[in-house]
Amino acid sequence: MAWIETAECSALRTILQNSSAMYLISHTDGRIFWANRAFLDWSKYTLSELTSMSWIDLSVKDEGLTADLEEVRTLDAYSLSYTVQKRYIPKGSSSQLGHLTVMRYPATGEISFCACRWEPFYNGTAKAFESALKSQAEFSAAISILSAQVKAMSSQSVEGRAVESIMQLANKYPKIAWSVFILLVLTVAGNNAVSILNNFGLLGPIKVVEAK
Repeated sequence: MAWIETAECSALRTILQNSSAMYLISHTDGRIFWANRAFLDWSKYTLSELTSMSWIDLSVKDEGLTADLEEVRTLDAYSLSYTVQKRYIPKGSSSQLGHLTVMRYPATGEISFCACRWEPFYNGTAKAFESALKSQAEFSAAISILSAQVKAMSSQSVEGRAVESIMQLANKYPKIAWSVFILLVLTVAGNNAVSILNNFGLLGPIKVVEAK
């Protein structure tokens, strides 16, 4: 294994072997050279089994792996490391979501190996993270739909039809649609925005002050 031929690599292996953090030593082409005890305990693979497979085999084939494959190609003297969120599959278990931080060695020249720190999400963190991703996707979808609706109807003379359509979307996305609706009305309706918002009771009664 080329990565342990030097004294520096041997010292690194000694340090990582006794670390409670999970480390995988691999190459950018997918080869796995070594893993510390913590990673072996988590993955349930033996070192012999891991070194006979690649970290691509260990990964779920989804957008996390795609991001990992894209980032690993960017490693150079100006970009020494990266972090992605992805899934690894322990032996005989379901996949687990976590953070993977990859650092190249040496810092310049041809890459000999990468030191990869794996931090799986525990105690509901993965579920919370997936929920956050889902909420973010719904938020983006809501903005896209609302924007498209307002742009499509902004050229129409009847404001009521546009507002009615947006109100239907607000029922579907109640937590975020009102703030987006107000912002879009202010942007698109211009001088008529105050009148529209007031008609829906969002600005409260308009006070008229007589000049003395």
